[in-house]
Amino acid sequence: MKTRLALLLFMAAAVTLCAQENPALYNRKETKVSRLGEYKGYTRPDYGGYKYQSFYLRMPDSVNIALDVYLPARRKKDEKIPAILYLTRYVRSLEAIGSLRWLKHPVLGQISEKEIRFFTSHGYACIIADARGSGASSSTRKMDFTPEEIGDARHIMDWICAQTWHNGKIGTTGISYVGTTAELMIANQHPAHVAAIPRSAIFDLYEDLAFPGGLRQGPFVDIWGQTTAALDRGDIGFVSKKAKKLIRGINPVQNDKKRVQLYAAMEDHKQNHQVYKDILQVEYRDEIHPRLGVSVDVFSVHQQLPRISTASTAIFRIGGYYDGALGSSLIKGLLNTPNTQRVVLGPWDHGPHNYASPHATYTDARFNVYAEMLRFFDFHLKGIPNGIDKEARIHYFTMGSERWDTASAWPPAGTRNICYYLSGSQLSLSDSNSAPAQRTHTIDYDFGSGGGARWNSLTPLFRGEPVTNYLNWEQKTRSCLQYLSDASEAPFTLSGSVIFNLWLQSDAPDGGLFIYLEEQDSSGHIHYITEAQIRLRNRKPDPEPAYLHPAPAQSHRMADAQPMPAGIPQEIHIGSLPVSYTVAKGSRLRISIAGADKGHSDRVNQAATSYILHSGGKRSYLLLPLRESQTNTR
Repeated sequence: MKTRLALLLFMAAAVTLCAQENPALYNRKETKVSRLGEYKGYTRPDYGGYKYQSFYLRMPDSVNIALDVYLPARRKKDEKIPAILYLTRYVRSLEAIGSLRWLKHPVLGQISEKEIRFFTSHGYACIIADARGSGASSSTRKMDFTPEEIGDARHIMDWICAQTWHNGKIGTTGISYVGTTAELMIANQHPAHVAAIPRSAIFDLYEDLAFPGGLRQGPFVDIWGQTTAALDRGDIGFVSKKAKKLIRGINPVQNDKKRVQLYAAMEDHKQNHQVYKDILQVEYRDEIHPRLGVSVDVFSVHQQLPRISTASTAIFRIGGYYDGALGSSLIKGLLNTPNTQRVVLGPWDHGPHNYASPHATYTDARFNVYAEMLRFFDFHLKGIPNGIDKEARIHYFTMGSERWDTASAWPPAGTRNICYYLSGSQLSLSDSNSAPAQRTHTIDYDFGSGGGARWNSLTPLFRGEPVTNYLNWEQKTRSCLQYLSDASEAPFTLSGSVIFNLWLQSDAPDGGLFIYLEEQDSSGHIHYITEAQIRLRNRKPDPEPAYLHPAPAQSHRMADAQPMPAGIPQEIHIGSLPVSYTVAKGSRLRISIAGADKGHSDRVNQAATSYILHSGGKRSYLLLPLRESQTNTR
């Protein structure tokens, strides 16, 4: 009996010791599912701060990649932990000046110290790598997202797996550029890469970032190019004048105390490609860039779909509706990768930085993204059965009703199209009595959606206003051509992409078309909902798109470019950026049509001065993705 009791006590002690040294064993019997944005019931030891080291990892082609490695300060001696890898071109870390260095070294930037401390305190190693040709890494950049850049990640992962502290599992994440590399790294199909969380990532480099609707997003690319060029030469003052007083520049690796290798790398960077100059060389998706000898598509996530979608890496996508066109990127990623296990699509801009719903009572994005990421990584990288696999695949926010909803597919099950016809100056549910009509719109090339528009959130120095919003929208859109519906008799919810089918006549071979969907509430106030845009030469539908789209697809190929014929109406069939929005009882739907968005999209050559919109005989209409009504709670 005593022997049996001693054995039981020994086994209990052994289990306790293992649990202390391996957080993956915590709460093995716990099946509680936390609420969205929360993670309760899975307490782990506090691993404290982090231990830091940095060095160069040499690639097979002799390029030196600078790595920062952060390990939990209180990790047990023999404990095996998973790793989270970030591949950035925004500088992995910075070096403080003087006495500040003793208080804070290194200084983290785009990948925040808060995020690194969060994950290391939960028992993860964090590795941040400067992409080749950036930060302290050597070589030059001929383009962004190159195969060589992404291939470096395989060798970094090999190094991680060889470390005595590593448990054999790696996750990737990041925001924007770093979120895009987090997904591109899946194409390596490294056996240790078991989970990825791309945030505000770019699925289609042409359509979702550089040329939305075929229209060059020149102002954004210009400021982004200036920002990255400044970082490449170590000019922190360009990014932040305040930081220049506290930051010396790019952080050299620890064994490069005299900065010999850092200065050599920065000399390499002088040959980096000029982003804005490059984008001016092309207009179409398949156009061969004269310097690169290939098209922009070569560097896009969607070109890697055969390898990404067949990898064993589980994907969790996080994004916002008002994040440029990257909400569309998120939906495209969902539709085209069966290994996307989880999606959170919120009322946010890029990052997320702001809560951008027109009905928000505050502006900061008050959502615990870190908790959501931790749950996903804990499940896949530590084997903690926290119930996340039992939840709905898609969590999406519905604005207007200001609530979270769930779905297994996009658009959500039960969504059906409802048609509104353009009739005179109205949007009508019936076209039975609609006589042929036409309205002329003189294009206002000074019209712009403003500094708080979704497009301004993509990079800090491009923000024209402190927060993303569409305030004073009625005033801004006065020069637009508008159509208005009758007041709704009950609230209704739109979830998906709005389809616009317009018969349009132009007085020139080319131009831009911008369509904004809005709600006019019972007090007459206008709320921006979503938008669509297209270059008229690129209007031809794509009969064989390269991937599944959530809305009608255009090819944007050179051979399919079609000038607008003089005096002959043409059918324009395009879809909006995705949204979920509840229109209140008594509200009216409105669309505003423009031929420009100054400050966001470049004006094309041979652009029109006026458009004629046809309705009645030529059936111009919009299809709304109507979901079963939700209780209006606002």
